[in-house]
Amino acid sequence: MKAASLLRTVDAMGRVVIPKSLRVQYGIDANCALEIFTDGQGIILRKYSAPCALCGARATDGQTDFSAEAHFSVDGGQNLLYNEKQRAQHTLRQKTEGV
Repeated sequence: MKAASLLRTVDAMGRVVIPKSLRVQYGIDANCALEIFTDGQGIILRKYSAPCALCGARATDGQTDFSAEAHFSVDGGQNLLYNEKQRAQHTLRQKTEGV
């Protein structure tokens, strides 16, 4: 990735305008939540992705939000389906064995 060096001025309220080209490149829309980090040398802004409600993983490419309130990663969804399938098979075995 090529590093970009852009100069922006901080206004009296502490706001900085992120250039449109960077907002488009990183999928940052109006009212998009950003996480703010420091690394000892500067400030890092990153588009916020809520953790998966099932496994705690952060969304990356190939992961999907199914709801605006709960976020699910592909891995978390697959784990849930696997566990539910195992539970259903166990329940079916109990019923067929008369337990």
